[in-house]
Amino acid sequence: MPKPPSPSGPGARRSSVAGYAPNGALGAAGTPLGRAVAEFLDEAAAGRQRGVKSPITTRRGLDARLRQLNEHRDIAIQHGVKLSSLNNWTNGRRDPRKRKASLEKIERAYQAVLAQRSTAGRRAVRKEFDRGRGANIQVTPLNQAAVREKHRRVIQPGEIRISEYRWAPLLKAWERGDYDEMEDLAFAAMEEGGEYLVYAWVGSAAVA
Repeated sequence: MPKPPSPSGPGARRSSVAGYAPNGALGAAGTPLGRAVAEFLDEAAAGRQRGVKSPITTRRGLDARLRQLNEHRDIAIQHGVKLSSLNNWTNGRRDPRKRKASLEKIERAYQAVLAQRSTAGRRAVRKEFDRGRGANIQVTPLNQAAVREKHRRVIQPGEIRISEYRWAPLLKAWERGDYDEMEDLAFAAMEEGGEYLVYAWVGSAAVA
């Protein structure tokens, strides 16, 4: 029976790196560096995308959604909302809350608007942090509270330098939602730095 092909790529080499232990092996709790960077960027993007908190069944929630659909009429049409209906709902001549099908159309189109805003927000964040000179990543150590004292390591908050060679592809991977590639690229950057392998898993990360 043939053997399965050996895994390749930076992530596949992690177990062979001296001093590297999988997260949780001794009770430590952390996040892979690449994923922690993604969470930081996700939060930055979320600040550019503010959805409506009020439910569509309330007047406030409905009006907020209708305003968005009027600003993005092309998306509304693509998702089955007729302009005549949109005008009637906006002007109060008809109340879509009386028909479940109408509310579903509005909500479906509104979610499409949010998706477009999310894409635009991620693109804007990528451009904001892609300064053409790499990035310094400030990290906090993983949580060792559950690790037996004899196995604990003294790990201080630190800073990891990621070169432009790695940083630009990492940002592009984040923009398209490829977090696995982000983890591989971040680990590859640490392999190059050597001394930063202690931060393969972190508590949190922030782009300086």
